[in-house]
Amino acid sequence: MDEVIDQVMNSVEIISILNNGNSEEIRVKTRNYIATLSSAGRKDVDQLTDCGLAYLHQLLEGPDPRYTGC
Repeated sequence: MDEVIDQVMNSVEIISILNNGNSEEIRVKTRNYIATLSSAGRKDVDQLTDCGLAYLHQLLEGPDPRYTGC
């Protein structure tokens, strides 16, 4: 699981956003999210990484306004 977290956190897009000092908090939230997915049966590293990146984008940018209110 650490491999997945490292891949997510080292994403070029994410690094620039996380330079504001809250990277440890974001790492903990991402770790918990990935752990939840893993405990639910997701084991593929690539899928977990993709899910982690999508989760980070949602955390940092908020939900996609096209899909709110559904």
